[in-house]
Amino acid sequence: MVMGQVYSLILSNSLAYIKNFARFDVCITKKLKIMSEEKKKLRNMETPFIFEEYDKFEKKFTYKYWPLSDNSLLNAETSIEDDLPGLNDSTLPQERGFTSDLSSEYTLTVRSVKVEGGAEIFVLDYFCMTSAFSKDSPTNLSLNDGDVKINLDDTINLALKAENTSNNSLQNVYSELGMFLIDKKQLKQIGDAKKIGIKVSGSGGSFVWSDESAQDFQDMIRCFYNNMVDKQAYCDAIKVIIDKYKKKVLEGFVQDQDIIDRFLSDELTLDEAVGEQNDRIEAKIQKEREEKQQRIQKRRELIEQGTPEIDYDKYKEMQKAKGKQALIAGIVGCVLLIGVSWWLGLIAAAVVYMGFEMKLFSKEKLIDVFGEEVASRYDNNWHKLHAEYKDDVPDSK
Repeated sequence: MVMGQVYSLILSNSLAYIKNFARFDVCITKKLKIMSEEKKKLRNMETPFIFEEYDKFEKKFTYKYWPLSDNSLLNAETSIEDDLPGLNDSTLPQERGFTSDLSSEYTLTVRSVKVEGGAEIFVLDYFCMTSAFSKDSPTNLSLNDGDVKINLDDTINLALKAENTSNNSLQNVYSELGMFLIDKKQLKQIGDAKKIGIKVSGSGGSFVWSDESAQDFQDMIRCFYNNMVDKQAYCDAIKVIIDKYKKKVLEGFVQDQDIIDRFLSDELTLDEAVGEQNDRIEAKIQKEREEKQQRIQKRRELIEQGTPEIDYDKYKEMQKAKGKQALIAGIVGCVLLIGVSWWLGLIAAAVVYMGFEMKLFSKEKLIDVFGEEVASRYDNNWHKLHAEYKDDVPDSK
């Protein structure tokens, strides 16, 4: 309830901030939830990582980084309320100012703004929310007088100062918004680096991003730079990113690797890939049915010839024992359930059932009925054997 009020306040304050500073579009995150239905659109796969907006009053184009999501790759209507590169940890790497009672979230996203007839400006927007749960935790990180340092290959440090900052607070929860100006050269340096590190600092504290989060940030910069500046840059890295999300789209629908490869190479659409996989599955099922029917027919012929493959009399007795097993286990369970407790009844029923299973359907019993070769072919498993042989004789189901 309290957190709901917190997010509501952060939302209202953020919206007010945007109205007061029309030239500054705040970093959109899931927590803010400020993406309206009107801002949803189809993803342009020519520039899949860019969300384009036009302000007709200011004659201004804004190009925001648009993270990939599963349904956006299907070109369905989506917004940019996807996860952004950043940290969302209950315990951030500590340098100073952080305690175990502090929970923080920090995200960065890139955008560019271009006014008709003017220069293009590149910006990193940040959003930070700090929740303190003890009097020892800092009130906020005070990022408005801090900076972000981006370390490249353990040698170069790009230091960016926060601008257009805004702070909001409610009880012990604090939100901070702002931006860092960055240029094309710096974006290229980040994209070209083999290794990057990120440190966020303010007068109230500082922390270092994890290597994984820093890699997510570099992936964002590479995708944005490719779509907005140079279409030839980072193509291999971007293909890996897109293929990863394409594979996620196929999860649960397509299993055959050759179909996955053809989908990743754009030889097949998603519908075609799923359809081909379903056709293969149906064909496999139909083939298995036909093969099983042929085996049944062959075994029936052996029965008519007086040379059955298994001992069907013992098989029928085993079927009857299976019914008795379930009946006795059910009776024991019901008696204890009514007389003692429901959980004891369930446990007792399970124990009785398993006891019969071990005694009546042991490997030795199955070999006695089906023969060693047949039993081993079906892993000495009664259920597999029963599924295979139950249709051989009409009254043996």
